[in-house]
Amino acid sequence: MKSNELLIFFSLLVIISYLMEFIAKKTRISSVFMLLSLGIGLQYFTKLFDLKTLPISQILPLLGTVGLIMIVLEGALELKISSERTKPILKIIGISAIITLVTICLISAIFYNYFGSSLRDSVLNAVPFSIISSAIAIPTASNFSEFRREFIVYESSISDVLGILVLNMAMQEDFPSIGTSVFLLYEIILISGIALLLCFLLLYLLENINSHIKFFLIISIIILAYGFAKNLHLSALLIVLIFGLFINNTGVFIPQKLLPFFKTDRLTKELNFFKSISSESSFIIRTFFFVFFGYSINLNDFSNIENIKIAGILISIIFSIRLLGFLILSRRLTYPIFLIGPRGLINILLYLSIPINLKIKAVNQSVLIMVITMSIIILIFGGFAPKNEIKQI
Repeated sequence: MKSNELLIFFSLLVIISYLMEFIAKKTRISSVFMLLSLGIGLQYFTKLFDLKTLPISQILPLLGTVGLIMIVLEGALELKISSERTKPILKIIGISAIITLVTICLISAIFYNYFGSSLRDSVLNAVPFSIISSAIAIPTASNFSEFRREFIVYESSISDVLGILVLNMAMQEDFPSIGTSVFLLYEIILISGIALLLCFLLLYLLENINSHIKFFLIISIIILAYGFAKNLHLSALLIVLIFGLFINNTGVFIPQKLLPFFKTDRLTKELNFFKSISSESSFIIRTFFFVFFGYSINLNDFSNIENIKIAGILISIIFSIRLLGFLILSRRLTYPIFLIGPRGLINILLYLSIPINLKIKAVNQSVLIMVITMSIIILIFGGFAPKNEIKQI
């Protein structure tokens, strides 16, 4: 495409995405599903008129990574922590951790017994199927009540972080062993320490730089920290989650003795600007990612019977565990939350991060695409949640 054609294309795409967001709020149909459908339609449109295809393979990984960072940041900036909320938050974390770990264990067991792969390979290949995609779950929660939205943000973020931790642990050659458990503990302590130091630095910049151009500087520093942490094979997403929680809950994280060193009276105003910019950036990046991802989907892969069989088994396991988990662990939170377990961006990124020699051939990328698609279709039914608020977990 020529530069002016690209300009028109991207402008139309943004306008259409805003229209889809409006329709999604009115109809409660997932905007993500509509964006994926738009991408698939765009793929057939370019083939029908023999137009030049887009360089998706170069665009998608970068958009995916930045989109994941911005979506988790946007969600974390909306979460409030207080002494009254400590118990429910801990229970949310517990529910998310149990469901995620049980899913990883069960899918790993199936891979181990059915495909005869090693325990390490089974766990590595199970993780991309076992965690929730924050990039899809959090935008879907925008139509929900405050309580449900908070639950979904926490659950999906904790699921992502936990999945990355398990994947990094399984990447160790001596997995499973005491050494890998020690590595996991070391990783959590190290990444939390780095995140808190970064939080104080970014809080200082947020309060003391008088120009409004500081907001993208802060976002760039977060992305830079994420990139360095990824190169060190650490759970970089935890940095983003901790920063969002820290900035929106400074009274909880900053000791009383240190409060005089920060201009907290200015923070509320600055935080509102930062939230607005983060939200807009997240929306635009998310739009382009899901349209381009839909554009990259090969529908011919859906005709492979073996792939359909494996994907069907996996999706059944995923949502059966979610249903049973909520019935056992949460008395009043089963519907529609158990249906909000989409796979998407983070799952693709984790799958691509597994070395080729450690991948199980039968559990290929086409199977993952099918599981993602099925989970998004199920998500649509979860989007029609009853409007009454749930007060207890």
